[in-house]
Amino acid sequence: MFLQTTGQSITQFSCTPESSPDFLLKRWLGKQYSLSYGLASASVSTNNPSHHSYFLTYRGVPLNGIMVSRLCKGQMCLVVANELSTCNFETNNIANPQKLFWFYDSSLCLWQLFRVSTRSGFEIRTHIQTNTAQTINRRIFFSPDTLIPARIFNPDPLSPGNFVYGQPQTDAGDSNSNFFEQQYRWIKLPCHISGDSFIPGTTRVQLAAISAPATPKTFTKTSFAHNRSQPSFEDAMAVYHLHRCYQWWDSLGFGFRADTVLVDAHALGGADESAYNPTPNPPTIEWGTGGVDDAEDADALIHEYTHAAIQGALPRSYQGTQRQSIEEGICDFMAVAYSRLWTLNQGGRVYNWDGHNIFWEGRNLENSRTFPASLTNQPHTDGQIFGAALFDLMQECGRDSVVKLLLAAMPLLLPNITMPQAAQLLIKTDSLVFGSKYNWPIVKAFFPRGLLPGLAVHDLINQKKMQVLNSRGFSMGEKALFWADQPGVINIYTVSGQKVNNLKVSQGWNSLNGNDFQPGIWIFEFNGLSFKLHKAAF
Repeated sequence: MFLQTTGQSITQFSCTPESSPDFLLKRWLGKQYSLSYGLASASVSTNNPSHHSYFLTYRGVPLNGIMVSRLCKGQMCLVVANELSTCNFETNNIANPQKLFWFYDSSLCLWQLFRVSTRSGFEIRTHIQTNTAQTINRRIFFSPDTLIPARIFNPDPLSPGNFVYGQPQTDAGDSNSNFFEQQYRWIKLPCHISGDSFIPGTTRVQLAAISAPATPKTFTKTSFAHNRSQPSFEDAMAVYHLHRCYQWWDSLGFGFRADTVLVDAHALGGADESAYNPTPNPPTIEWGTGGVDDAEDADALIHEYTHAAIQGALPRSYQGTQRQSIEEGICDFMAVAYSRLWTLNQGGRVYNWDGHNIFWEGRNLENSRTFPASLTNQPHTDGQIFGAALFDLMQECGRDSVVKLLLAAMPLLLPNITMPQAAQLLIKTDSLVFGSKYNWPIVKAFFPRGLLPGLAVHDLINQKKMQVLNSRGFSMGEKALFWADQPGVINIYTVSGQKVNNLKVSQGWNSLNGNDFQPGIWIFEFNGLSFKLHKAAF
């Protein structure tokens, strides 16, 4: 099988929050810049960190998959952008650029012009010159409020008790049982008031009938004392857990990432799958009812909501096999991290109740997968490589620290990037937003998975050959002292594995001046051993 290990090149540079879109455009395109190009706003947040993402336009029409995004903390900004190919554009008279997009045809090395519309969750692309149409499924598949008492699973019926799927804890056609009665938890469910009734929902999460099968509307005048055999149970699960996820992200300073969505907990014709659909406004999430009802497992709920957060931060970025795998891995990790708000019994297993059963095998972030050896070019499978690295990072830094890092980095996850590029962007995000606090743990988690290729990192096992003193002073711009047992050369690498310099050293003590290095993690290699020094950002 051919394994895809390459992706689109990206450009990175720094700027200030005051830098104009025209500055970004000229700095990004360089010699390719012309007045025919422009920027169209894709998404923006004014929090700290703030971001502003743009589509590149040609003659007023956006280029599909070509974006630039700026992430700022204080007066420092990191800019990432897709590299623009030198291919030609079709000759067209563009009278009205509304609802038009340029799409790239690699076989012709040509940007072609299409009119874009949406219908029932599909995107219809009509070629302007030939009037031929393509139907694209844009769904991203899974393979003031009043609080009313309600019963739910928290986060599913198995994880809190450390159960596995099997008798007596089986789906059994959505039936209730003594086992399930022991697993229900009473919570306060956010609801809207309609007349004398309460309907589950918040300003961000609204119940809707998006696709078959049709179910009765969920409402009550007192409380939701329902069980899993009633459709209202899954409705309450969806509203509660998505609302609780928003509260969690908000407590970390990133509540603005939570998108507004319409949700249907009984959808997709009863299929055993779920999907996020970015094409409507607001976007929709559908959970199927085949096998185990997907909405009975908080992992399935949070996985899809994380898609909404990423696509809200960077629209139309779910492009390219590895980029899709990155997003699937992040969504799986976020689901596991959310479940750990309630129980640690789940470990790295994703979809403890909805998967790992007779219907399908689920996924697991405690695995030995590496890049590129484990690639299959199936995003949901390959996502377990990136998700496993995040799970490893969580063991080092803690759940909330990794979640904050991911929420901060979302605007940088450009279309068509590779997993190693995404790993490097996490390091850049940490350096910009968190003062390089997690740079070394990121290296320790992602390097063994092959996601930081070219980086030589070894434990310092022979202190007689090599010693480093005043590493803390180095981080503040002072000199670090390095002991070499013999003359030689130190090779200097960035944390992403790029060799940038080398220094001749003599036997004995040598100095490394912190003022000579930019903020971040630097790797120094000498005689087959490596050590790292951290230069703080001020």
